[in-house]
Amino acid sequence: MFRFLTFIILCLFITSCSNFHGKFVEYKRLLPDPNDLPCCWQIREKIEIISSSKQISLSAVTVISEKKLIVVIFDPLGRRLLNISQTGREVKVEKEKEMTLELPIELLLLGIFLVDMPDSGWSFKGSDWLVERSGNKKILKHANSVIVSMTEVNLPFEELTENRMISNLSYHDLDLEVKITRLEKQRL
Repeated sequence: MFRFLTFIILCLFITSCSNFHGKFVEYKRLLPDPNDLPCCWQIREKIEIISSSKQISLSAVTVISEKKLIVVIFDPLGRRLLNISQTGREVKVEKEKEMTLELPIELLLLGIFLVDMPDSGWSFKGSDWLVERSGNKKILKHANSVIVSMTEVNLPFEELTENRMISNLSYHDLDLEVKITRLEKQRL
């Protein structure tokens, strides 16, 4: 029995030391399905995360293909830190060992859906989601609790296109704000 336990612990240690960590993530709240996002496109974004007087600047590439959402997050030098993929309601997270920051993956995915998904996508079986709109602001609620609010920043008319926009997200469960600047959007 002792040798078997030692073997299991050794296997766990070896797999935890690998360079790229992957895991499937399950959430208490049902996430929307990527099929409800407009297909098929890729966007490049600059992401500024502000929490407890700390500010982190990252970049991301988001791809929506048929039935799949992929988000790759890069550090300021362009090195890949995190890969998030969602197929249906299953989410897989792969994290580089250099990634020491714990990001709220579920909330980041909800922000992507809030920015790009039509309101009808929040109505699915088992969903307690509700999106409220007021001018340039959207509020996402789950079971009558505010989770995320998003404000689209007004750009000068000549800069305002589908390909370029700025969204400020406030996460109400956390002391967290995320500013997303869409740099480029391309159809696939």
